[in-house]
Amino acid sequence: MPEHSSPDVVTEAVGRHVARIVFDRRAAANALLPETAVAIEQALRALQADPDVRVVQLRGAGGRVFCGGFDLSGVTTGVRDVELQSLLTALRTSPVPTVAVLDGHAVGAGLDLAASCDLRIARTGSRIGLPATRIGVAYHPVGLRRMVQMVPALRRVLLTGEVVPIESVAGFADGIATPEELDALVDETCRAIVAGAPTSVTYMAAMIRPTDVLDVDTAIAWRDHILDGPDPAESAAARAAGRDPQYAARRPWKAPA
Repeated sequence: MPEHSSPDVVTEAVGRHVARIVFDRRAAANALLPETAVAIEQALRALQADPDVRVVQLRGAGGRVFCGGFDLSGVTTGVRDVELQSLLTALRTSPVPTVAVLDGHAVGAGLDLAASCDLRIARTGSRIGLPATRIGVAYHPVGLRRMVQMVPALRRVLLTGEVVPIESVAGFADGIATPEELDALVDETCRAIVAGAPTSVTYMAAMIRPTDVLDVDTAIAWRDHILDGPDPAESAAARAAGRDPQYAARRPWKAPA
């Protein structure tokens, strides 16, 4: 696994084929500076390029707040979040599935960050919200529309700017556990993803993302690429032999010109 670190961002191996990106600005509720977003994206892209990495976890440090939003402390005239939007795009198009570990609250841009991952696993008592209407800012339309496509129950949260218990927003979290059981649930989820054929997992991740839908002909061509590859035969052979399948590494795919 490629090593990456910056003052605020560290990459760790946390299991077989599983990596974790931890961002640490706990003194500022893990709010994102532009340079923090850049460092997270650089770490993510390095992991995406490693065929041995099959799942990436994203986690805020400190065990209280996943991410408190975009750091507005130095803003005097206007807000530009180009770096943050680049990171969110990298998450939404990642060939490697991503899991946001919400060991605490996800507010503002932190909500968008969590929603841009494929799965969200949260600690009980975590709160989520996007108080844009209460602080007079406007979030990117892609993120807003993606969130309500994915979880219609977020519409009230977005309109009111309220910060609410995660348990009250049906469908946002893919799993909720006590603080003592959170890591075990995250590990179990990642192991289940790793058990799949990497190329098939990449395809499935792309298909379930609401704003990254390929046209049907392109998606079918990608599907045929997988069906014509070595994984189906290996799966059948493994079942016949009573062993675990040994799938090929993730095979990159591009639509034919």
